[in-house]
Amino acid sequence: MKIAGITDIGLSRRSNQDAFKVGRLGNDAAYTVVCDGMGGANGGQIASQTAVEVIERQITQGFRGDMSGRSVKNMLTSAIQAANASVYDRAKKDPSLEGMGTTAVVCLVLNGAAHIAHAGDSRAYLIAGGECTQLTRDHSMVQQLLECGEITQEQAKSHPRKHIITRAVGVNEILQVDYGETPVYSPGAVVSCSDGLSNYIEPQELLKIHGAPENDHDLDEYVSALVDLAKQRGGADNITAAVIEY
Repeated sequence: MKIAGITDIGLSRRSNQDAFKVGRLGNDAAYTVVCDGMGGANGGQIASQTAVEVIERQITQGFRGDMSGRSVKNMLTSAIQAANASVYDRAKKDPSLEGMGTTAVVCLVLNGAAHIAHAGDSRAYLIAGGECTQLTRDHSMVQQLLECGEITQEQAKSHPRKHIITRAVGVNEILQVDYGETPVYSPGAVVSCSDGLSNYIEPQELLKIHGAPENDHDLDEYVSALVDLAKQRGGADNITAAVIEY
């Protein structure tokens, strides 16, 4: 397995409120964590950094190579919920951080499956078999409007409430975390990203820039190319991408 990640402040923000972690767990497992913070001058940055650190610690301490799918689900959802408690408690102790929060999307590839847990609108995509498929469902107002048939896919791309999310780590004491498990077959890749990337790049472009999965890739160049393209198209938000190739 290969892993890579990158985060960039983008072209308009004064600070980078995104954060990420990538890592291997032995020879046969790898994980990525992407968080996109929100709240105040530095609240979003604190929220996202706190979340990725808590989630990574929970994964590295809880992982076993013989874990069942159910055990992986419990580990990943518990990791995000632990991050929720840490961010929420910190905000309660410091009035200047009130209301801070962050998205979180966590991917673990293990034993022929991609395990994804998430809250918010950061996404995970599967690149395999000449296709790129979104593995997560946005927790956002625009997604709700889309599912109710009130707006079209094209309208969703530029909707004025596009930035409003309906779930976030650390905002409320209790957080519902979504989880999914997808079989994966080599060669392929899972790309996780903040909306600073997905707002500017279509899934098929993730596939096209990556190229054929059987080709040898420099993943650092791949994630850098994604950031460069997002910035060429405006790059108004922080931009983060993390990838596992197997």
